[in-house]
Amino acid sequence: MKPNTVAWHMMFDALANEGMIDDLNRLYKIARASYVEDHILIRGVDHLIVYRANLDNLEKLTKEQALEVLAWLVDSLSSDPLPGMKERWTLMMDLCLEYVKRGDYVTPFNLLSEFIVGGVAELLPTTGTSARFFDCLRSSPSQSARIK
Repeated sequence: MKPNTVAWHMMFDALANEGMIDDLNRLYKIARASYVEDHILIRGVDHLIVYRANLDNLEKLTKEQALEVLAWLVDSLSSDPLPGMKERWTLMMDLCLEYVKRGDYVTPFNLLSEFIVGGVAELLPTTGTSARFFDCLRSSPSQSARIK
């Protein structure tokens, strides 16, 4: 028998509160992989619980481990539904600050560039000329404007 939505929510919350980050991440990955098939609702707040728990745990990790977790959080941030742009912006700023704390200045620059361009493109109408303009902006960070 598999956990239902309420059981998943309770597990995420309990594991985060107890600081059991490895178990939280393992179950979160399982839930994300099977939520459609198992008819599980993963709420925006569940994603926030996982992000916050991982961010709060970074100080306990080595630099290499922390960078690995940050990369995973960045990948997840681009695909997980969060409550709104304000929450996404706050998380992105927190992720960038954690990269800077570990001496990486290039990754946050690239992340913020892509995030800002993507956010502006979402807010403005994208038809005709403006669509072509934002297509050009979206491609810039990954091509000529991206710092290496």
